[in-house]
Amino acid sequence: MNSEMMAEMPKIQTIEFSGDAAQERHTNTISIEVAKDATPPEIKSGDILKVLPGAPVTEHDLALVILGDNVACRRIKRYASGIYLIPGIKEKLPEFYSMEELEGKGFKILGKVTERIRRY
Repeated sequence: MNSEMMAEMPKIQTIEFSGDAAQERHTNTISIEVAKDATPPEIKSGDILKVLPGAPVTEHDLALVILGDNVACRRIKRYASGIYLIPGIKEKLPEFYSMEELEGKGFKILGKVTERIRRY
């Protein structure tokens, strides 16, 4: 991985909750600072995303996914033959991947995005 790719990778920090907060937040939430505009206008550089690893992702949820060397926020629409990764940008078309393509590209859903924090 070259230095340019490293600069674009999100910074990841694990936050552990305890007590009542742990029950509400399923114990572990990952906080990720977005390094570049991901799905504008929804998610911009500098935003912090709270991601719940392993949480079920439904069609309308925003998910943090890995596809090859890329980490991205996408909505996911599942079909028997594969999935669509749907960006938040209207100018960018959804991308369809068959199950075979996903296996070959190292696809993984890291978790459900539950919160966005934006600094002003």
